[in-house]
Amino acid sequence: MKKKFLFLVFNFLFLSAAFCEEFSFDEICSGLVKNEITCGSFTQEKKSASLKRPLKSSGKYLITKEGVCWKTEKPFNTILSVTENYIVQIDSYGNKNITDGSSNEVFGCIAETLSSLFKGSREKLEQNFTVDFSCKDKIWTMALEPKDKTISLILKNIFLEGTAENQGEAVFVQLEKMKVVQENDDLIEYEFANQIYKKELSDEEKEWFSKN
Repeated sequence: MKKKFLFLVFNFLFLSAAFCEEFSFDEICSGLVKNEITCGSFTQEKKSASLKRPLKSSGKYLITKEGVCWKTEKPFNTILSVTENYIVQIDSYGNKNITDGSSNEVFGCIAETLSSLFKGSREKLEQNFTVDFSCKDKIWTMALEPKDKTISLILKNIFLEGTAENQGEAVFVQLEKMKVVQENDDLIEYEFANQIYKKELSDEEKEWFSKN
């Protein structure tokens, strides 16, 4: 009876330790950087005191080391690709518009942040933001506060959340949620799902980032 009790206690402690597994900031960055290209589906919700109700949209997304692409499918078909230096917008008729990255500092900052994260560029991330990282029960969170005074005039915080787990000797990491808080307290919330990973963009996807 005593042996059985000790066996149950040991198993409980072992399972508890496995469930409460924690990962470091560097392990999360290393896990994300293994994926050359991350793509999947997203839902977006914009909330503002000036809106009677939240604006919702959904579609597909791409995160590469060069930038981020949002291929919105609902309520309208549009494509928005944001790199560090320029923004590509494609409307539902296929018309393409190229603008300087400074024309939309919020989306530019989001793209640079995600690209830095998926490049594993901790140095650049900490150069631009005060980073508050935590991980518990395989759920990691990251709160980013801009250091640049110009950016902080329009952007208050970026919150990221995801999961991590050991798979053999590697750590498998996913980004699942992002919340952007603007200085006027307007919110943009994203949820990411159905992630897949690949090495190269298709010809069509390359066109979404092209300035031609």
